[in-house]
Amino acid sequence: MTDLQVQLTAPNGRTYIQPTGLFINNEWVPSSDGKKIASINPTNESEIVSVHAATTTDIDKAVAAARAALDSPSWRDLPASDRGKLLYKLADIVDEHRLTLATIETWDNGKPLPSPETRI
Repeated sequence: MTDLQVQLTAPNGRTYIQPTGLFINNEWVPSSDGKKIASINPTNESEIVSVHAATTTDIDKAVAAARAALDSPSWRDLPASDRGKLLYKLADIVDEHRLTLATIETWDNGKPLPSPETRI
């Protein structure tokens, strides 16, 4: 495991790898100033995990990378039907991991588990 991810076990026993960096230009990177922000468990105010906090410089880099990706021929020239297939593939991945995603949402904001699971 790198210093940009940690293994966490939620109160319901589900274990997963939590990225702690910023996803910029298709890779996990630390914030440019190294500052972090804590995600707090609302039920007991304990820290769940500390993640890198984006600076305006990081945001500018992310926006530039996103613009470059959108403008690249590999995406720009991709037929709409192929883009749709990619979105369906993403939806399948989200569905495959829905219980982990619901667990993370519940742990982070305190909602009962059935509620966020149905919203993912």
